[in-house]
Amino acid sequence: MPLALIRLFAFVAIVFGATVQGPSVVYAHNSQETSSPASGEALSASPAEWTVGFDKSVPLASATGEVINGTGVRTALAAPRHGVTDNIIVFAMPPDLLGSITARWRLVGVDGHVISGRIPFTVNASAAIAPTVPMEVAPVAPVAVDSEETNEPIPQPIRHVNTLFNYLSLMAFAGVFATERFVAQGTLSLVLSRRFALVGSIGLAVTSLVQMLIFVDDIGLEGRSWFAEFGDALSTTPGGMLFAKVVIGIVFVAFARGLVRNGTFSEARTRLLAAAGLMYLVALSYVGHSRSEGAPWLGIPVDMAHTAASAVWLGGLSSLVFIVIPRVEIEPAVAAFDRFGFIAERAVAVLVVTGVIQTLRLHTNPLSMLTNTHGLLLVLKILMVALMLWLAARNRRSLLERKRRETTRPNVLRRLLIRASLLETAIGGAVLAMTSVLVATTPT
Repeated sequence: MPLALIRLFAFVAIVFGATVQGPSVVYAHNSQETSSPASGEALSASPAEWTVGFDKSVPLASATGEVINGTGVRTALAAPRHGVTDNIIVFAMPPDLLGSITARWRLVGVDGHVISGRIPFTVNASAAIAPTVPMEVAPVAPVAVDSEETNEPIPQPIRHVNTLFNYLSLMAFAGVFATERFVAQGTLSLVLSRRFALVGSIGLAVTSLVQMLIFVDDIGLEGRSWFAEFGDALSTTPGGMLFAKVVIGIVFVAFARGLVRNGTFSEARTRLLAAAGLMYLVALSYVGHSRSEGAPWLGIPVDMAHTAASAVWLGGLSSLVFIVIPRVEIEPAVAAFDRFGFIAERAVAVLVVTGVIQTLRLHTNPLSMLTNTHGLLLVLKILMVALMLWLAARNRRSLLERKRRETTRPNVLRRLLIRASLLETAIGGAVLAMTSVLVATTPT
């Protein structure tokens, strides 16, 4: 491994070691702290209002509520207002509630995750509506309240698979252009590379649309039309960013179709592609953990850099293995392999630095990573990336010797180049699969 990378990993170890004795706070999604009526409370009159307190500020546009009476009839509540502080919301309740009642709140987190909770209480008489006087807001341990929605109509495996295909599509699309720009000029002159770009762009558009539809379904309440729920989704930051991903994905498809037909692209189209790519990275970062944890002002640019470096490394590697090496002359293929190693080292350096920053944002004490699902998955991802780096370094050392011996047998050398990178590529796919689960897992 190059000395520069060894120094970088030593720096990472020092940073982690320095934070081990620090606080063990783990930033989480917004969560309920208080409720009035409280969970399990018995009231003598129907409450006029329901006050719910949270540990963080609540954007009103993302908050909805409903009540369910003892016969299962649901009534959607009007949009809430803030209480004395912006982490308290107040719902107006329907009159004449009686019997066993369940009040349900639902919020959209800044990362697009939908969280909800239920408060059961009983009303023993309906003779009068409780006066609208400030009620004491009591701490509560709500029933069936979790950081994540507990009865999502769309199963988690479907969400994970869609996210995985979104990342794979991004790697396929961006990898072709990264290879053209940094590794092997003329890559886009190959028909297969243009088809890779087209398939990747279609995948980005379709998976982004599926994410948008899932989000609309998540925030919807029974009894509301789909168009009303779609409008509610667009009124939230995550919903707006998901819609932007769909639009940019369509732009990518149009660009890739033109590339397939014409075989070339102009300078103006190149600039348009770069601008659209930057916008896509922004939208992608806005619907992840970058805004839901500590220092969100830092999380967005760091996450964008992390994703871009991943596209250069993993996307470039896949393009190299499946497009460039099998279809060009052996000398340019070897030269491209060597240039990719140089580019990959820089991309990995960016990945390591941004990964450390994001890890410290999510887990201020690295030891806390061993106490929750998100942290354990993150540790596994780090180990897999380290394995990729070890394999890459070993492969390149071995190939230096093999290239000298096999220069007279180009077909053998070509197979060696592909074989050396296939396992690395497979582990990269596993890292993407792990990432697709991580983005949907609460770091608590």
